[in-house]
Amino acid sequence: MRFAGWPSFLFNIEAAPNKRLERTRHERASLLSNLGEPLKRNVRHLHMPNRLSVAFLTLWAGTLPILIVCAPTAAFAEMANPSSLEGSTWEISDSNHQAYIFDFMARSKLRYVAANGTRGRGSWKQTDNTVTFEINGHFVQYKGIRMGDEMHGEAKYRDGGSAEWAAFRQQALVTTPNAPKYPPIAAAAHVSGAVRVEVLLDSAGQVTSASALDGHALLRKISETAAKDWRFDSAGDVAVRKVHLIFSFFLFAADCKKDVINLAPEYLLSYMVNVRRRRQCPSY
Repeated sequence: MRFAGWPSFLFNIEAAPNKRLERTRHERASLLSNLGEPLKRNVRHLHMPNRLSVAFLTLWAGTLPILIVCAPTAAFAEMANPSSLEGSTWEISDSNHQAYIFDFMARSKLRYVAANGTRGRGSWKQTDNTVTFEINGHFVQYKGIRMGDEMHGEAKYRDGGSAEWAAFRQQALVTTPNAPKYPPIAAAAHVSGAVRVEVLLDSAGQVTSASALDGHALLRKISETAAKDWRFDSAGDVAVRKVHLIFSFFLFAADCKKDVINLAPEYLLSYMVNVRRRRQCPSY
């Protein structure tokens, strides 16, 4: 049975004869030219014979649009059924050179710590791939798009300022953290600040590589070395996972009444550690 206006090749989807192959390719290219770039990329990944793919493109282009569910791709599946933020932890950095760890908890609650030492709570909401969240009584409001293990968007401040932000979902749970010692040369130069380190893990949770993403040159190497001694949960058949760690170095005023220079480290929300030291007392 045929219907008026439907291409004849819909009822004969075997490989096209050589003499008609060029016409089939032309039809496919013509239909692709009318699709947006995201659809083009995914249609090209269907790996169908030319005439079969043309048939699906014709249906996709308007005859029976509901049949799009017959050939989903991983990208479409993620867009159609994005996983919830609940229970996940993310490293966020923004264009104001601030870095944070965010915990998205149940009942749309969140908590965060910043590399500059501030911390607080807020709330979040997710509708499909659109994510909004606020911190400290709407002092900062974030809005963005989630795509798999990454998010990006814009943050607006109550005072009228704004910043671009990007986020990465932590792919493993910390079992054993490790803090570096404050480098004496950095302390002598009054250097402080945060270093973000990206680590790659094997399936057993061992760190296979550690690379500083930013931070002062005098603090990067020691942060990378410390990151290599962190341990994470095992992941069965998952070959490679990625985690972002934040090492925040704080230099406090000297306290000459106490003979203590290096202070105990603080571990915050699992993926951040505050490395603290006092300045040296002057010697007379």
